[in-house]
Amino acid sequence: MRAPISENASGNLAGDTFRTTAALRFLMTLSGGVLGLTAGEGTRRRTANPRVLPAQN
Repeated sequence: MRAPISENASGNLAGDTFRTTAALRFLMTLSGGVLGLTAGEGTRRRTANPRVLPAQN
């Protein structure tokens, strides 16, 4: 059974928004994890002020 066009459009819009948000969150987590793995430990040891790191997120 097909949904009415208005329901279908709003449903797709909400779905796309959710997928976009999830994708952005995933990419940010992924890049943050990669940056944390490559530079995080050394940066955390070198940095006198640890508040510098969370400000970059």
